[in-house]
Amino acid sequence: MFPGAKAPRKIEVSDWISGFTFLESELALHANARALVMNVSGSAATKERYAVWRAVQITHALEIDDTTDPRPVTADGVYYLRTIYFGRVYEVVISGSEDVFTSGVRAELLAWGGSVDGLKRKFKLSVVHKGRGLKPKADAIFARTDEEIRSAYATDKTYKAGKPVPILIEYRRVPGAAVEPDVDIDWKEGAVAQTQRRLLHVQASKSEWTDSGLRAEEGDLIAGTAAGRITYAWGGATAEPDAKDVGGLDMMVGTTTVRAGKTWAYDDRAGAIMFRVRDGKHSDNKGEYVVDVMLVPSTLLDPIDCAQVDQLQNTSPCE
Repeated sequence: MFPGAKAPRKIEVSDWISGFTFLESELALHANARALVMNVSGSAATKERYAVWRAVQITHALEIDDTTDPRPVTADGVYYLRTIYFGRVYEVVISGSEDVFTSGVRAELLAWGGSVDGLKRKFKLSVVHKGRGLKPKADAIFARTDEEIRSAYATDKTYKAGKPVPILIEYRRVPGAAVEPDVDIDWKEGAVAQTQRRLLHVQASKSEWTDSGLRAEEGDLIAGTAAGRITYAWGGATAEPDAKDVGGLDMMVGTTTVRAGKTWAYDDRAGAIMFRVRDGKHSDNKGEYVVDVMLVPSTLLDPIDCAQVDQLQNTSPCE
C-alpha cells in the first residue's frame, strides 16, 4: 500500500478495556463477522440483533507507516490496515431475533452484572462465548472498571501458551475512495412485559379443562391460590384443593399435568394454563374451586445467580 514506508512501528501498550458493542449497521455486522462465528451476508442476518461483550488486555501494537505516498488501488479498494493490536481477549456474542432482542433488552444489558446463564434465562437470548488467551475466573464476567477486569480474568495458557496474539485491527479509509452508504439496523421498542392475573371458577362436575386464557413461556412464573370445598361421589364425600387423591385441584400447562393444591409456583413449564378437579367421574360432583392464578414473565424476574447462592442454604436451587 505504501511502497516507501518504513518498517512497522511497535508500540508498547499496557491497557485493559471492556464493554458492549451493539451492531447497529450492516457494515458493523461484517466488521464483526469473526466474532459472530457465522455468515452475516443476506437479509436473514439483519433479522437478528447482535451485541458483543469484550474484555480485552492489550500488550502492544504494530502500526504501519502511512506518511508516504500510497500506490494506486483498484476501484473496489476502500480501506487499508493501519494498526494491529496484540494481547488477549474474551468475547461473548449475544443474539436474538428482532422481536426478542429489543431496545429495552439492550438497555438492561448495559447494566447487567449477573452471570451468563442468568442473562440467557432472563432475556431468552442466544449466547456464545470464546476466549483468545483470556478466561474468566468466575461466572460473573461483566466487569467494568480496570480493577474489576484484572480481578475477574486470568491468562489462559492453553491458548497459544498464553502469549499475546492479534486481537483487534484498525482500518483507515483510502484517500479519495468511494464508500457505499451504510445501512442502519433499527432496534424495535418491544412490548412492555406485564404480569397477568385471572380469577376462575372451576366446576367440580366439569370433566373438560377450564382454560385460564393464559399461556406461559419457559422461565415464566406461574403462581396462584385456590379455595373452596366440593363434594364428590353419591356418598357426599368432600374435598379441598389440596386433596391428595380424588377431589384435588390439577393444573395442566401445555401437555404436563401437575397437582396445584391450595398454593403453587412453577417456572419450568410452558404452554396454555388450564385447571380441573381430579376425578375419574365428574358428573356426580358438586361445588367449585375459586382459582386465582398469576403469570409473571421471566423478564420481570431476577434470576438466581448460581455463582452467588447463599452459602448458608442446605441445598442449591441450581441443582
